[in-house]
Amino acid sequence: MNKKQFIVNVLCIVLFCVMVLPVSGWAQGALDVDPNMVYLTTRPGRAVETTISVRNIGDANCAITSIGLNPVDPNSIMLTENCPDNLLADGNCTITVTFDPNADAPGTVEKTVEILSSRNNPTVNVTATAICPVSTNDTDGDGVTDANEAGDPNSPNDGNADDIPDYLQRGVSTIPTIDPNKYGPVTLEVLDPNAVTLKNAKAVATPAGAPTEDYDFPYGFFEFDLTEFDANQPVSVTLFLPDDGAKSYYKYKADPNTVTEFLYDPNKKIDGGADINNKVATLYFNDNERGDADPNTDNSIKDPGGPAFTIGALD
Repeated sequence: MNKKQFIVNVLCIVLFCVMVLPVSGWAQGALDVDPNMVYLTTRPGRAVETTISVRNIGDANCAITSIGLNPVDPNSIMLTENCPDNLLADGNCTITVTFDPNADAPGTVEKTVEILSSRNNPTVNVTATAICPVSTNDTDGDGVTDANEAGDPNSPNDGNADDIPDYLQRGVSTIPTIDPNKYGPVTLEVLDPNAVTLKNAKAVATPAGAPTEDYDFPYGFFEFDLTEFDANQPVSVTLFLPDDGAKSYYKYKADPNTVTEFLYDPNKKIDGGADINNKVATLYFNDNERGDADPNTDNSIKDPGGPAFTIGALD
């Protein structure tokens, strides 16, 4: 073989290695978890658990080097798992997360399940809430006691359906109606609790002057204050109602003593109003404009008002 032929052969071998051989090396494992967020709620003395599925979605084995909780919390959150050291391609295993809070650990803790492997490191965020003791405290500062806002301590109210008990959540208030034995509670929620403070929430009797000859006000009226927001920006509150069918929304103002309809007109946004859609009513406000019972432009809104139903609709 001459020198030229030798060089050509070497180049062919190198080219073959670069273009062909790596194909077999492209196969690799990759872990996937479902779900990637977990919410657990219970009371001391009652353990709850949920299962996380781990699957190798790659086309090669994947070595699992560790599974753990960060930060470690052996007193209330525990992990048990059946994952092998080497998870086959398309193989799966499970991790069980158990939350068993002790009596002196009320409130919410947030942890992360970390899965370390030879290829990727998926994580699962865990939010665990101990709902006891539910007491006369007002944890979220909205003016409703924890006991009244939680309702059943074994299944506390979550009117905005975000898997967090309302009595622990700033910017969310669940209010018993004036007839709690007949109607479920109403939940109020501000869009951004860091920008708007919701407080002094309560149900009150339907005021004199409400058009009771035309409508029923089965829940009564609701009072609440919105504070600490930008007075130059509109503010909204979402009401989650226990029943469908509200036809209108009325507002009360003590000075002068009036009850007026408060419906939203998108062409007159400065006027605010209530936009009703099935069981959800969104209230729009502007500081010291229609619907604000506080006569001052002072970064606060006072709202006494309530939904109106066709007479007899909820009987």
